[in-house]
Amino acid sequence: MLKRVLSAWIVIWLTPIAVSAQQSPVDRDHYLLDFEKPSQSLKFDLGDTPDGTGHALAASAPKVVFTGRTDEAAHGGQHSMKLDVTFTRKGTFNPSIYMKSPIILDGPTYLSGYFRLAEGNTVGAEIIRLAAWGEYPMDERPILGKLRTRSETHIRKPGPGEQPVWKGENIWTAHRAKLGDGWWFVYTDDLFAAMQKNAAERKLNPQGMCLYGWFLSLTGSAGNHLAIYLDDIRVSNVPPAPPVSPAELARRAARWPELQAAYRASLEHITDETLRRELSSWAAEGTRLKAALQGNDADAAKARFAALVLQFDSAFWKFRWQLFSKEGT
Repeated sequence: MLKRVLSAWIVIWLTPIAVSAQQSPVDRDHYLLDFEKPSQSLKFDLGDTPDGTGHALAASAPKVVFTGRTDEAAHGGQHSMKLDVTFTRKGTFNPSIYMKSPIILDGPTYLSGYFRLAEGNTVGAEIIRLAAWGEYPMDERPILGKLRTRSETHIRKPGPGEQPVWKGENIWTAHRAKLGDGWWFVYTDDLFAAMQKNAAERKLNPQGMCLYGWFLSLTGSAGNHLAIYLDDIRVSNVPPAPPVSPAELARRAARWPELQAAYRASLEHITDETLRRELSSWAAEGTRLKAALQGNDADAAKARFAALVLQFDSAFWKFRWQLFSKEGT
């Protein structure tokens, strides 16, 4: 009975989020922190690890000089988030941010962000890592530690012969690109695929799997000073794209109107409704992104626009080749 009640409670609680994700457009930011609003002056959680298994987040016992929103530097807009600490002993420091509500993973999803070292650091950019925190709240076996997405009152204790199961997952950014202005761009592979793979390997129930936070992994020695700016932390269903050169951006921008003209001329031949909707969404999004190339978030818009032109080009000309093949038979 408890299992049925628990499952029903989680399904009801998660359903509105899942439905909104299924209705998302081609380019959707499920979560974005650009720190332009005062309400985004967040404080890192410096307590326990996300899974609650008792491992301190601050094994290096850092002294926190400052954490919060600042106008000292920004990748896009006028503000970023700053973390300024001094390590008092050798170790790792994992400051975390938890979301107000979980993001259901029901399709390709990616975490990305920008960071920049402030002046006066005694550590290098190589020690800075960004990761997403994922959970499997629908798995009904006893939990090792806790789940941030589930009330403590719903955690079942192990029965005779049962072993508690860890139901969280750390998914690290696998890629980084250094920009010309001192900022670094970091991003993950597909979080949905990673969580599915992890569920299969650990025999966890993947239903309702979600993201519930992100954190940094920072390593230093006693006396090391670290001051870092973070900006445009994003969870999106669009694959992140590293910045493109001005020449490459110009080539793809010139290609875009050619693709749009060819696409409009072929509309009557596109009978696959899924492909029609996909190309239509891409066309609208490409137009929006091209208009945003001079805006506050220009670097992100340029990268996304360049990647979208390639996606559109590939999908559209695959359709054109299929149409050509049919006409030739």
